[in-house]
Parts: sequence; C-alpha cells; structure tokens
Amino acid sequence: MSSLPSAPAGNPFVADASSRGALQTLWGEIAWGALLVTFVVSSILILRHARTQLKKKETHVEIQEKSSADASSELLRNCKQVETKISAKVLSPEEENFSSKVRSLLAAGKLSEVAAAFEQAGQQLSEFSQCQSLLTQALKALASPGQQAGLAWQLYSVTKDHVTLSRIMYHTLVAGLAREGEMEHANAVMRDMTLENVMPDLATYSAVVHGSLSRGDLDRALQMLSQIQRRGIKPDLPLFQSMLDACAQRQMTSLTERVLSDMIASGVAPTNATLASLVRLYCRSGDLAAALHAFETLPAKHGFQVNKQVYTDLIAACVADGDASQAFAIYGKMNTAGHPADATIYKALLTGSLQDGDLDSAARLLDDALCDGSAGLLARESVELFLMQAVRRGRGSDLAAPVLRQAQSSGIFISPRIANSVLRSCEGSP
Repeated sequence: MSSLPSAPAGNPFVADASSRGALQTLWGEIAWGALLVTFVVSSILILRHARTQLKKKETHVEIQEKSSADASSELLRNCKQVETKISAKVLSPEEENFSSKVRSLLAAGKLSEVAAAFEQAGQQLSEFSQCQSLLTQALKALASPGQQAGLAWQLYSVTKDHVTLSRIMYHTLVAGLAREGEMEHANAVMRDMTLENVMPDLATYSAVVHGSLSRGDLDRALQMLSQIQRRGIKPDLPLFQSMLDACAQRQMTSLTERVLSDMIASGVAPTNATLASLVRLYCRSGDLAAALHAFETLPAKHGFQVNKQVYTDLIAACVADGDASQAFAIYGKMNTAGHPADATIYKALLTGSLQDGDLDSAARLLDDALCDGSAGLLARESVELFLMQAVRRGRGSDLAAPVLRQAQSSGIFISPRIANSVLRSCEGSP
C-alpha cells in the first residue's frame, strides 16, 4: 500500500509557512477572547453604574414625595386653623348674642330659661354654626338626674325642626326622659329618631326598657326587647336580668322561662342574680322542686358559684315549705362552699327544726354557732324556745343543759325562770 507523499526533507520554506499560519490562528483566537472579556466587563460596569443611578433617583423621588406630603399636611392643618379662626370671627351678631346668652344661662343654672332662649331664636337656629354644640350641652344639663325632664322635652320640641340631632343627642334625651318616667315623651322621641334614619343602639333601647319597667309597663318593655332582637342587636346581661326580675315579681313563670331561654340562646350566661330570680319565682309559686332543680343545675351548667344570698333564699323557702331536712342539707352545702351563716339563716333553721320537733338538728346548729363565735347572731328568743322544748320532751340533761352552759358563757342572757327549769330537769337524771 502506497503512503502519502511528504514534504521534501530540508525545504525550509514549507515549514515556515506552516508555523506562520498556526501563529496567526492563535493570535486571532487570543484577540477575539480579549475582545469578549472586554465586552463582558464593560457591560457589567455599565449595568452597575445604571443601577446605582437608578437607586439614587428613587431615593431622591421618595425624599421629594415625603417632603411634598409633609408640606401638604402642614398646609392642610394651617388651612383648617385659619378656617376655624375665620369662622369664629365671622359669627353674626345674632349668633354671638344667642351663644353668649345660652352659655350664661347654663353657667348660672337657669335651666328653665334655656328652652325659651332657643325658642326665641326660632328659624335662625338652622343658620347658627354653634347651635348643635350648644344644644348638646343644654340637653345634657336638662336631662341629667335630678332635673325636670319636662324642660328637656320642651327644648326638643322647639328645636327639632331647625337642628339635626346626632345619635348621642337623641340618646341623652331619651335616657333622661325615661329616667324621670316621662315614657310617653321618650317613646315619641324614639319614633322621631327612627323617622330621621338614626337607628337607636342598645343603650337607648335599654333606657326605654328600664323606664317602662319602672312604670310597670311590662308589655312595652317586652315590645322593645323583641324589637332589639329583630334588628340584630344583642341584648346584654343587665337588660335580660331586668326583664327576668320584672317577670318573676309578677310570678309569670312561663314568661320568665321564655326570657331565660332567649337569654341563653343569645349567648348571655346566667349568673347568681338570674338564679336568685328563679328561686324567688318558684318559691313564691309554691314550686320548691323547680327551685331546687334550678339550684342544682344552673350553676353547674354555666360555671358560676352560688352566692350566699341564693343559699339564704332557698333555706328560707324550704323552711316555709315545711321541709326542714332539705333546709339543713342546703345549709351543709353552704358551709362547704365557705359561706358563713348569718342571723337570718340561724333563725330560719331554728324555727324550722323546732316546728318539726327535730331537737337534735337544732342542738347541732346551736353548737355550731356557739363554738364558732357566732353567738351574737343567735336570737335570744330562739335559744330559749329550744331550751323549753327540750325540757318538755325530757331532753333537759343531754340537750338543754349543754346549750344553756354554752349560751351563758357566750354572753347570751337566758331568763332565770327558763334556766332554773333546765337545771331542775337535770336533777335525778343519771
């Protein structure tokens, strides 16, 4: 196999030409690489410079905007101040005289003349810039406790067609009228308030409810409660509690239970005041079982501790119902709960036990009181009644004598006749 012809050995021209071509190729590649590096570096530097300039420009713009906003706010404040000063300076002579007169009357407490001043101004009231502020001050003064609500109504009557009342002004007026029992006028203001598209809030409704209840108008109070719920306003605990008390006082069991049901459904939890109302209602109605059921279930279900007043009411109810054993059971729970007995409880329990002839329970109760330093809470008549019954039933030595010694050592005066009777009953006893 023949091989390719090679360059003749010893020909320098051919070798030089080949070297020169390789060098030219190498230099060309180096030149293009350098050009490329230069381009990349230049591009990076240009981008960095552009980004730096952009940041400086943004910062400058932000500073300018902030300065402009600050300047605008300051200018607005200055304008408002100037406007206030100008408006204060441009009050008409009529308004100046009216404002000065009303302020003087309020300061002097001449409230009966305030309404007359507004009435004298008449239609000009709608043009007076300070009228609403002055009317607010006047309503607060006239509708405050101890003042004549009729003056507040008179002021409202002469101004309602010339001045736009705010929600606070309406509430002040309604609350003052309701507090003084002026329910006809309070209801009229409520109607006007609604016609003016100023919706009453819970505070205004509550004022009308409490005012209606104080006048014995339970129907109106129930109507307001229903209206509150229809308008999506959530009644609070004081409002519900007032309704419960009113229904319970009238011994309206079904209505009381309906209000209680609405109260719980509205997310308002019963309290000791609620339980006390139910206990009084059921006890007055002769339903001791219902009272005991409420006593056992309501606190556990709604997470509150029974207070002393509820224990007292329930003990008295049990005694009145002739169930002294149940009364003593509740007394035991009261002691466990940490509520000390008072004179009312001691008297009720002694009366109940002696009426039932339960001398042992009566003796234990007296021992509790005398040993706990509560002798001052015991009625002398109750202690003497116990001693006499114990002697009559042949329990002088084991019951009457120890109680007599404790009572006398505690400073309770016992009639000598009764004391001698106890001592004689012990003679001859083993």
